[in-house]
Amino acid sequence: MRNVVPIGRFSKVTRLSIKALRHYDELGLLCPALVDPDTGWRYYSLSQGREAEVIRLLREIDVPLTEIRELLADRDPVAVRKRLEAHRARVRADLRRRQRVVSALDRLISQEDPLMTYPVHARQRPAQPFISLRAITTQAELSDQAGRAFRRLFEHLDHAGVEPAGAPFARYHGEEFDPDRVEVEFAVPVREAVEPAADIETHELKAATVATTLHEGSYAHIGRAFEAVAAWIQERGHTALGPPEEIYLVHPVEVERPEDLRTEIAWPIR
Repeated sequence: MRNVVPIGRFSKVTRLSIKALRHYDELGLLCPALVDPDTGWRYYSLSQGREAEVIRLLREIDVPLTEIRELLADRDPVAVRKRLEAHRARVRADLRRRQRVVSALDRLISQEDPLMTYPVHARQRPAQPFISLRAITTQAELSDQAGRAFRRLFEHLDHAGVEPAGAPFARYHGEEFDPDRVEVEFAVPVREAVEPAADIETHELKAATVATTLHEGSYAHIGRAFEAVAAWIQERGHTALGPPEEIYLVHPVEVERPEDLRTEIAWPIR
């Protein structure tokens, strides 16, 4: 067994744990140069140290094992660079998401009530004409879908020479929340009649009593505001009527920081 070393020594040389080396063997990622048929002991060639170093480096930067296998199989520098660039883009996206989580934690910690209770009250809402665009999307794509829909609605109003009569809003249809199938209606209130289009309808909100609360900050945790309104409706013996609404009092086009967003949750009741 010349030119090979036992797994323990190879572990020390490569700074990969024995557990990791066994796992990589099972995956076919880094297999021993020799396995003793009688004892099952694994032996590695020191020439495998370079491959082990590459694996350790890639794991340190959170490259998935499946991609490491592909990177090791594809030695073309251009292809490797493209794969690493794609991984960098994912890491950056994850960093942005984690930064939003940190910001949300900072806001919670700074509040007198870290659990962010939502005061709910009832108000009268007058009848209101509006134009709308309906879509079926996913929770993950909702923000992008909203941006496209509202751009389309405002372009339609601009072409018609009509000014919005208030803050844009969204109505959520469907019997239950399904993150893979969100039925949503994006809307803009108007004061005068507007000609519809192939994708844009005209409607009127009926005058109603609504249970309402204000959500401040990112949309990431806006579900808690909906939960507070739903609980208030049930506790007071009311019945929810029609789809709940998000009214974008201060929306992303107006501010740069998510913490400056202001969204009213309104749910018609009787």
